[in-house]
Amino acid sequence: MNRHKFSILAVLLIPIIAILLAACDPNVDPAPSPAPPDGDLTQSRVQAVSVPDGVERYTDVTVTLEDTPLPLYRVMVNPNQRWQGNAPNRIASGAGYFALDGKVNVKVTFPFAVTSASVVRPLSAGVRVTAEGNTVRFALSGSGNYVVEPCPEGQTSSDGYKAVHLFVSSFEEPPAYSGNVITFQKGLHTSANDDRIPSNNQIVLGDGATVVLEEGAVVRARFVADHAQNVTICGRGIIDGSAFERNASTGQVTVPLDFNYCTNVTLKDFSVLDPAGWCVNFYFNRNCAIEGIKIISSRSNGDGISLQSCQDVNVSDCFVRTWDDSLVVKNYPDWSNRNIEGATRNITFSDCILWTDLAQSMEIGYETVGEELSHVTFKNITVLHNYHKPIVSIHNGNNAAITDVLFEGVTVENAQMGRGDAGSNNQLIEIANLYSATWSDQHKVTPLGSIDGVTVADLTVLDGNLILPISVQGCVDTRPAYRGSVHRVNNVILKNIWIKGKSVASDYGDLSANQYASVVVEQGDEPYIVPFRADKTAQQLAKYTDTAQVTVI
Repeated sequence: MNRHKFSILAVLLIPIIAILLAACDPNVDPAPSPAPPDGDLTQSRVQAVSVPDGVERYTDVTVTLEDTPLPLYRVMVNPNQRWQGNAPNRIASGAGYFALDGKVNVKVTFPFAVTSASVVRPLSAGVRVTAEGNTVRFALSGSGNYVVEPCPEGQTSSDGYKAVHLFVSSFEEPPAYSGNVITFQKGLHTSANDDRIPSNNQIVLGDGATVVLEEGAVVRARFVADHAQNVTICGRGIIDGSAFERNASTGQVTVPLDFNYCTNVTLKDFSVLDPAGWCVNFYFNRNCAIEGIKIISSRSNGDGISLQSCQDVNVSDCFVRTWDDSLVVKNYPDWSNRNIEGATRNITFSDCILWTDLAQSMEIGYETVGEELSHVTFKNITVLHNYHKPIVSIHNGNNAAITDVLFEGVTVENAQMGRGDAGSNNQLIEIANLYSATWSDQHKVTPLGSIDGVTVADLTVLDGNLILPISVQGCVDTRPAYRGSVHRVNNVILKNIWIKGKSVASDYGDLSANQYASVVVEQGDEPYIVPFRADKTAQQLAKYTDTAQVTVI
């Protein structure tokens, strides 16, 4: 593993960590070649995406690319850390989209004065910000998912709930598709103006279906498939759930992406804004890929990517901001015959950026009905913010034998767990076998299982709470039917964990493990920071102009 090494002092100096990370990024040449004369430079270019008629814009903040305004979509976020069924008190935020080849100067103007403590996340991108009056300025030199967080005058740190999201793609020609292709072109598509969307707003996909969401397309519909194979949804458009009701009292919900008993499903590049419930639901699926999608949820049960009883699924390069668990793995039984229990194996989440406004960032459980739940990996995950419950969690509330789980390479930029109704469930890491009166009997009553073989390695917390507990707990099942059976958590390895510049050792005062759990702590020499995946090296960028030509489509 390539590591970013820097001194403990640098870790402590959070305001300048972006600069340090940029300096040690392996994608950036330490001594780029001198830029050629101006006449030989490649013109940097930007293609900004407009907001279609009929779609609400966000106008509280203005974003300018060079001298051209970038239209912003209005999307709701949720600053509350108390679960409420109908999620009142949501607030508006902005999301802007553009493609970039080279470099672009960006100006973001807020309706209040800002200071130099404003930041662009992820910090690993090394974006340097200047602030004056109501405006922050910076340059971007590559594709990626960015969040611009102002620091209002009078505050000492940036404010995530006044942030703007910038989703920057590279210039690529869209691939050509043939066969059973449904293409949504630029513009707003609803059941009222597009006869491909039924009155129930549900588009059913069969074998071999490909849905293309072109750049600038906004589709108000949900996509479902049952026992289908070779299904693709792709493109840089948006699935918009804002028009649909989420009513927890009546159970009304609209899950925008719902795939059951499917094989070879691919979701790629598009965004899902304001889903009315879970965003991506995969249930008993096999051999699937989710790549480069962007999610912002703010309503109850707004889980991001939820995989139930799935096998051989790869999730990569996604941005997931949620008002419930961000990345989720569970075992569910077959609803038509609950004697058929789920099995999960070979699940990988990699190179994702998370923002968890409510619940947990990476969760296995609680519902774990089915004995096999194995080989689950979370690798190179950046958590921008978590305000509520654990970053890393495994809750085995049913009969699964959870084995071979790896969390490797996790950078937490701001760990503020414990707000709202989280109470004492404010851990950085929580691994537990336990019966839950709320969750364990939801789908089937089972004995409890076990957890054996969990490694959390190269986890670094840059900033956050003064106290960040780590908890590993087995249990005795006290239910009369199970006669005091013991359910252990064995072979947990905590390796190279750094919290605000200090290495976690075996005597870490906020580590608790009971008599039914075994934990080994292995100290590391240097903290690991998840690298920013730049699409060009500094040497390549030196051949581009410092200002871009901007077009709006």
